[in-house]
Amino acid sequence: MSGPGPERGSRVGNVSGVRTELLVTRFSDKLLLTVTQLNKFGTWLQLDRAAVRPDGQDTGSVTRQVYTCTVLLGQDTEEVQFFGRTLAEKLNTDKTVILTVGVKNLTVPLALELVKFVSENL
Repeated sequence: MSGPGPERGSRVGNVSGVRTELLVTRFSDKLLLTVTQLNKFGTWLQLDRAAVRPDGQDTGSVTRQVYTCTVLLGQDTEEVQFFGRTLAEKLNTDKTVILTVGVKNLTVPLALELVKFVSENL
């Protein structure tokens, strides 16, 4: 039975041989995702989607989706940016996503595995 307030859920899995937790909190206007292998929040990111027109004009029907990834707290690395943008593309949501990443030694292959884990468990 759900009451007032955000909807919450969690999943536990194994990503690259490491126990990985996904915590999901759905607000009316935002989605809070925590992905951790360290039992810590780690780096906090804000993921946003915007529609832009390649020609720069205000009129016309051709638009392209662009995803921004802003580090709010923590380490700003290429791997964290890659994880955030790739996950944002996969989620394809209009809501702002707040993502926390508590993963040691994040690499591009690990980021891809984490994107798969999150998208399969939402």
